[in-house]
Amino acid sequence: MNLLYAGTPAQPHYFLQYDVPAGQVGYAGLAFRFDEAQDLGSFRAVEFAIRFEHPDSPVDFYLKDISDQLSTVRITGTGTGEMELHYELANFKEANLNALKEIGFLADNHFSLGRHSITVYDIRFVR
Repeated sequence: MNLLYAGTPAQPHYFLQYDVPAGQVGYAGLAFRFDEAQDLGSFRAVEFAIRFEHPDSPVDFYLKDISDQLSTVRITGTGTGEMELHYELANFKEANLNALKEIGFLADNHFSLGRHSITVYDIRFVR
């Protein structure tokens, strides 16, 4: 993972390049872990921008609570341009959004093989 800065003022861009080989167990990811559990009860949605280097590259966006319950949504790049995404938090039913400890992006050998890369930025929770 590389941390890049772009824009004025400079905003962090998180770049993940990974290679998941065929025929064996493998995964790659990018995680943002909070020091303390976060209560998202007053927020309605999560938004972020993502850019895939290759079309048809799948990655899971996930929310994880303090009991390690995951709630995911699969994102597949439709091209190599930027995608501005908006997900209602009500759709993340498995994780306890009153005790969130981590958000992230994950690819594994069950749905993503080969070399891929993504850039993620402007991650925010909105009311």
